[in-house]
Amino acid sequence: MFTYSSLDLTTDLAKLRLSVGDTLEEYGPRPGDGTATNFSDEELQVYLDATNSWQEAAVMVLRLLSAQWASQPDSVKIGEYAEAGSRVQAFAEAADRMEKAIRDGLADQGDWVSYFDESDSGVEPPHLFGLRQWGANPKDHKLP
Repeated sequence: MFTYSSLDLTTDLAKLRLSVGDTLEEYGPRPGDGTATNFSDEELQVYLDATNSWQEAAVMVLRLLSAQWASQPDSVKIGEYAEAGSRVQAFAEAADRMEKAIRDGLADQGDWVSYFDESDSGVEPPHLFGLRQWGANPKDHKLP
C-alpha cells in the first residue's frame, strides 16, 4: 500500500517518503517502466524498524536506490534528445549528506534540509527531460 500526504508530515513514514523522493504514487524513485516504482508502506516500515530514526532509515533507502539504479542505463535518448546523468551518484551523495546531518546533530532540528540543497553542495542534480531531479526537495514543504 502507498500512503502520502504533503498536508501531514507528522509521521516518520511521511518524512521518510519526502526525504527519498517517493511522494507521487506510480512515479516513485525506483528504476522501472514508470509504474509501480514506489516503495510500499510495508517496505519502508522495514527500514524504520531497523533503525533508530527516520533519518537513518532515509540513509539506508537512499543507498538502496543508488544500488538499484547502478544496474540501469546511465543515459536517455529519444529521437534527437539525449541526456546523461547519474542517479547512482545523486542518491549516494544525498545519503552522504543525510549521514553528515545526523553526525552534525542537525537531522532532528529541521536544518538537515540544507544538506539536500544542490546550491550548497556545489553538485548539480541529474536532469531528466530538462527537469532537475534530486527526488524530494524538502524546501518545498514545511516540516513540523
